[in-house]
Amino acid sequence: MVGVYKVAVSLPAEAQATALQTTLPMTFRCCGGKALIVLPDGSRAVGTPAMTIDNTMIKLIARAHRWQQLLLQGVYSSIEELAEAEAMNPSYVSRVMRLACLAH
Repeated sequence: MVGVYKVAVSLPAEAQATALQTTLPMTFRCCGGKALIVLPDGSRAVGTPAMTIDNTMIKLIARAHRWQQLLLQGVYSSIEELAEAEAMNPSYVSRVMRLACLAH
């Protein structure tokens, strides 16, 4: 994949006389099944995206841990009772409770 790559663009006849040619020194490398553009200094042409924090997921995990503690402390005796107290559907509470079992 190393070499010179040319991209052909069709131009109208009147524009061909003033067409410009641009040369960009770069190579392509495969990494993890993806083609990466590598610049002459060895850096990647496109940087890696910054990590983002999913606040919704954090809130759900915190809610699941709180609910789990309420059940373990005996404040509520069942998920149905907890769901009624929180004014939520027991199915939803049950699905969110699974998040409390994620590894720390």
